[in-house]
Amino acid sequence: MDYTMIFDIKVLLVVIAALGCFVLGLLLVLLNKSKKHREELIEIETEAISDLDKVEQEYKQKDNERDEKIKEEYEAKISEFKTYVHNIEEISKNSTDIQIHTLLTDLKEKLVREGVIKPLEMMVLSNVFLPMKTEKSEMTPNKINHIVLMRTGIYIIDNNEFYGNILHGLTRGKAKEFSFLFDHLSTTEEKEAEKTIIFENNNVDQTGMNVYSVKNPVSNLLGGVDYFKQLLRGQINDSAVTPILYFNHHDNSLINFSEMKAPYVFDDQAVLSKFFVRQLEKANTVYTEGELEKIKSTIENLNPTQSLSFNTNTLDRTKLQA
Repeated sequence: MDYTMIFDIKVLLVVIAALGCFVLGLLLVLLNKSKKHREELIEIETEAISDLDKVEQEYKQKDNERDEKIKEEYEAKISEFKTYVHNIEEISKNSTDIQIHTLLTDLKEKLVREGVIKPLEMMVLSNVFLPMKTEKSEMTPNKINHIVLMRTGIYIIDNNEFYGNILHGLTRGKAKEFSFLFDHLSTTEEKEAEKTIIFENNNVDQTGMNVYSVKNPVSNLLGGVDYFKQLLRGQINDSAVTPILYFNHHDNSLINFSEMKAPYVFDDQAVLSKFFVRQLEKANTVYTEGELEKIKSTIENLNPTQSLSFNTNTLDRTKLQA
């Protein structure tokens, strides 16, 4: 082998070694950059997580503050509403409310004593106020005089107390020769609708009489029944809610001209009592004792004052929830 070839081989080895060192150095540089890049990525990721934690904590704090504010506003509204309802309760009680409540609770005691019903198959809730939202989303109380829960259904009673003779459900056509009276007591839109007209003789001398029409008690009652059904939707059978209109005319008279199938209309406590007895004798069972208890509990929870008492000297609180 000549020296020229040996020299060429050595040169080639040197070149290869140099290239190897260059590649190795390049790899080391790239590896170092990659490590630094990973460290930078980890640092950025850590900072991002920290920032997200801060944002989440700030959001939770604001969310808690907002919830607390909403809770305070809600509790303030509830407190104001309860006070309002309590004041309304005090001025809305009348002798008829107490009389009918006594009638119903006495009837229940009699039926239980005779073995006709079990104690939980008839419950009487009186002077119930249910919260109702207005168009402005404000709460206003909707009063129901009496709610009777029985195995045969739910009965909602609206009391009306007047001192005088009552013409209920009168229309212009039925007024006949006295249609002029109907015209004077009705607006143009109401002339064909049923009206309730009172001939009041309380505190009026024998030569005079007050005659006036009242806001349709049927509309008021049926509206309350519809609202009651909405509140207990899914828990009650709509067809098993019976509206009852009771008139106390203080030994005067009631003439019922109405042709409406509902509500039932009574002006005699004995007849009203017999109505419930007939319901128990003839109507089918709709609710079990357990279902009646759940319905009663729901109504009591909806009642903002959670008190169904009249707070009078004539009745104690225990008799007002039967």
